[in-house]
Amino acid sequence: MSIIPTKKLVFRVFRFNAETDYLPTYINYELEVTHEEVILDILNRIKWDIDGSLSYRRSCRHGICGICSIKVGGKAVLACKENVFQLVETFGEELLIEPLSTKR
Repeated sequence: MSIIPTKKLVFRVFRFNAETDYLPTYINYELEVTHEEVILDILNRIKWDIDGSLSYRRSCRHGICGICSIKVGGKAVLACKENVFQLVETFGEELLIEPLSTKR
């Protein structure tokens, strides 16, 4: 029987509701993550299991449409392709998840 390696990580997620918030805020979500998960899996788990008000875009899940583009640790990534453990190697065990910038 093989054991799937896991890590307990903190995901610091950008949140803003134009109807109620004056400024954006960040909410921390702590999850046990396997080496197979991508950022989109984490966003789905947060929305489905912890906070149903989380909104994000997703579509094909094949890494070709770009709908799920976000920033993790300030780096633009496709949420459906970017492995969480690889991001941890770069940014540490607290990953900052934000929308893409609109600045040019």
